[in-house]
Amino acid sequence: MSERAVDALYARNETTALFLATLVNGDHKRIYLSDLVSGALIAGIVERAKKYAIKDALMGASSGLSMDHLLRGVHEEMNESLELAATSSPEDWARTSGLAPEIVSVKPIGTVK
Repeated sequence: MSERAVDALYARNETTALFLATLVNGDHKRIYLSDLVSGALIAGIVERAKKYAIKDALMGASSGLSMDHLLRGVHEEMNESLELAATSSPEDWARTSGLAPEIVSVKPIGTVK
């Protein structure tokens, strides 16, 4: 189960492409969820997955953490990253995400669902 979750987190495809960043030299770079992985992001995924597992158990579904819970946590963290970039300046977002100083602008290419 953990291998599938890690694969989903580190996939570099259209479903995990979040932003198109313009760099200081004028080049463009796609930013994927895997570029933003940190201990805090992983902790957020785990907390969300646990929340879903607890809710399902309280509703009488099978108890325990499932792959679906983990993938829902990954999806929510992706959406949170998109929302954060949409509501902050490119400079602030790049600094917060650890990608500064090379990024001068960020355009979301993912969609919040």
